Amino acid sequence: MAALATLHADQVALSQRLGGTYRKAGDYAFLTNTTVAAADTYAGLLSAVSAASVHADFVPAKHRVNRALTLGNYSSEVTDARVNALTTVEGLVGISCVTNTNLRDLFLE
Repeated sequence: MAALATLHADQVALSQRLGGTYRKAGDYAFLTNTTVAAADTYAGLLSAVSAASVHADFVPAKHRVNRALTLGNYSSEVTDARVNALTTVEGLVGISCVTNTNLRDLFLE
């Protein structure tokens, strides 16, 4: 699934940062391909992140990931219909504007 074509230009930079957060959520095992595929809704993704069993050092970041998902929901990138079609973490990243960039690029703008 591709990024929304209807995003306003002012929302693209935020979408890139959100996509980077989704990718890191996969790296830190807040989300896995299994949990993304099982989540049929935006609320399912929030629940998956909240329920993730991760090292204690990463627990404070759960709120940041859920906030990124919420901001994605506000911009209509992370809606129930779009989440239902996802099967992988990279699919979730793909609905943002960060699909072909690495995180370092985001800090060099």
